[in-house]
Amino acid sequence: MPAAKNPNLSREKAEKLLAKNPIRRRPDPDRTRLYKPRVLSKTEFEVPNGTKRKLGITELWCLLFEMNEALPRKRKMTDATIKDTILANFPPTRDSMKALQEGRETVNHIRTLYNRGRFTRNVEPKIQSVRYNQDGDVVDGRTGTRIVSR
Repeated sequence: MPAAKNPNLSREKAEKLLAKNPIRRRPDPDRTRLYKPRVLSKTEFEVPNGTKRKLGITELWCLLFEMNEALPRKRKMTDATIKDTILANFPPTRDSMKALQEGRETVNHIRTLYNRGRFTRNVEPKIQSVRYNQDGDVVDGRTGTRIVSR
């Protein structure tokens, strides 16, 4: 599958962003396993912008989806990796972050909103974001099974 051609985010820029802020890649969890939320400490509190990248939540979602499409196939992020990055930047004290952490909200749902243009004043992105597995293959958004052959 050819790399995405996004005029706003080149492959080099995506690689530089990853070099500054390395992201630990991991496979998506099995859907049958129950998710146990971690217990919050009293020192965690709500912050208006991300704690690491200093971006708003919408900006960070857009950046991650654009960056994922610009990365080479072997560096694509899974939904679990994107979720970990969001939760690392935003403590789960707000209802939306708690829903994401507990599994009531999914990266796939947020990706659908992004693809429809809800984050960019109803202007759809030039390159639609899709879900990838650990090997960088495009997979079905709901089941996680590969839909495009190599």
